[in-house]
Amino acid sequence: VITTRANSLLEMIHNTQKRMPVILPKEIERDWLRNDLGTDKIQNMLLPYDPDQMEAYPVSRLVNKIGFNTDHPDILNREEYSDLAELILG
Repeated sequence: VITTRANSLLEMIHNTQKRMPVILPKEIERDWLRNDLGTDKIQNMLLPYDPDQMEAYPVSRLVNKIGFNTDHPDILNREEYSDLAELILG
């Protein structure tokens, strides 16, 4: 996984290291696969993804449990946590 600095959405989630995985926009995916890219072109592709094209919501804390099968069908369901709401809302 290649990471870059977090966009405004992900910096709330990765608030200590402020990073996120690089997500390539569809229009440059083919360019990424070229083997003749220079360093400048590659670095220009490793930018934070547009936060307006993303959505974030809390999921099960089981996703972080060692040994838990993350293929479980409910793993991506939206979860509500009172402690998280207090943190966000103050």
